[in-house]
Amino acid sequence: MDWYLLALAGAGLLVLVSLLQRVRHIRMAREQQAVEPVASPVAEAVKQLVGVAGGVYVALVSLAAFLRLPVQETVQVFGLTFDPLALAALIIAIVQPFFLPWGRRQP
Repeated sequence: MDWYLLALAGAGLLVLVSLLQRVRHIRMAREQQAVEPVASPVAEAVKQLVGVAGGVYVALVSLAAFLRLPVQETVQVFGLTFDPLALAALIIAIVQPFFLPWGRRQP
């Protein structure tokens, strides 16, 4: 009978130590997550440029397919070969921030 109590106390102690260890791991994980990486302004700008260019490219491809416009396969600019719709999308995405202030008026 005494060994049952000893085994029960050991199991309880093991559960308690396990819970304390889990709490320690959770606290350490939360502390590590508290310091979130902050994207630099350059990284954010590149991400926006690629996103806008991708959206414009999809729109141009869809429009050209819908209207059945003949589009060249490739175009060569400064010795580099591009898809003409991709080049147009990239140019629109690059120029877009210069026209952005005109579209948004401050109250």
